[in-house]
Amino acid sequence: MKISKLTPDPLRDPPKGKGEHQCPGPIILLPPRAYGDVRFNQYPMTFRCLAICCAHAKQNTSVFFINQESIGKVLGTTGDAVSKHFAKLQDYGYIQKLKNSNPKLPYGQKGAKWRVIYDERVSIEDQLAGSTDIDDNQVVETLNKITPMPKPLSEKQIAMANDIAHKYTKNTTEYYSPGKITKEIETWLQGEQTEETWKAIGNGLKSPFEAGYLKRKGDIKSYNKTKQKQALQGVLDNKKLEPQGVSIGKKQEPQGLLNYKVLNYSTSSRILNKNLCDIYVNVVKSMYNTEWRYDERQMQIAGQLVEAGYNSEAFKTEAMSVVEWTRKNNKQPPQSLQYFLTKHTNKDKPVTVDGIVKRLGAKMKL
Repeated sequence: MKISKLTPDPLRDPPKGKGEHQCPGPIILLPPRAYGDVRFNQYPMTFRCLAICCAHAKQNTSVFFINQESIGKVLGTTGDAVSKHFAKLQDYGYIQKLKNSNPKLPYGQKGAKWRVIYDERVSIEDQLAGSTDIDDNQVVETLNKITPMPKPLSEKQIAMANDIAHKYTKNTTEYYSPGKITKEIETWLQGEQTEETWKAIGNGLKSPFEAGYLKRKGDIKSYNKTKQKQALQGVLDNKKLEPQGVSIGKKQEPQGLLNYKVLNYSTSSRILNKNLCDIYVNVVKSMYNTEWRYDERQMQIAGQLVEAGYNSEAFKTEAMSVVEWTRKNNKQPPQSLQYFLTKHTNKDKPVTVDGIVKRLGAKMKL
């Protein structure tokens, strides 16, 4: 894919002004025997062609699907010239053709299928037999069956997990990390909420049911009603105390409610931000079978997305739509959540004449 201001990457972008194509991954793994192969001294473009093939090869199977015309755009040459480089690489024993192209197949399956030969002693059959990788067309379906993405928690569920974690740490004499317990409760809430699933976590604590922090049926509703009753009771108690002259000059704050807000304000915000990042990790994993990593900068951008009105479901729908499009068009997914923030910011802006001309020009390109 081409470099973009929306997804800059100092590791994968060429030096400024020295190219326009972005590498699909942060590293390229080349067959080590190519290091001392003097034949590449005479054909350096063939070596660069091999590097591009390796950049698109899957980690487990070393299979790649990029077509020769796309390679030609990166090399600044034609598809016919790339086919000559492929012929040399086949002759040298660095790549192997697994399947011919077929224009009658659906989009995304028409191109030829190739393999980078990292070890000449290992056949493609042996490599596939020892690999957990599967065909591209089965990635999404298989992942959904084997490891479906957990349903994102609502804001009320996240707040409930924080509150229960606080009760655990307050009511036990042993030291437990509140953050770790909160994460374990969130995981438990995303799955089947039973005694067995709680014991499977293995933290040694009683389940929220057994500890009395949740009821068996209507857990979240009961929790919310309890909180509302506590808040209302605090207000009523406050009104009863005020006429009696207690705490003169001070407003009686409802006990428990204030502490709850202090506990969860910053924590809940951070968990919401992290939840958006985790959703995007799962989306990229399901579509590309690769790992998307995030840092504090991405957490901050996620917070801006939350402020812009995104909730978990809305962001998941948007991310799935974008990543499905990039995959169908043989492009890499956005490497930063800034893409979604910019997209959201610009969606209501009027289209200028220059913008219309650029869109028409892009559609007319072959």
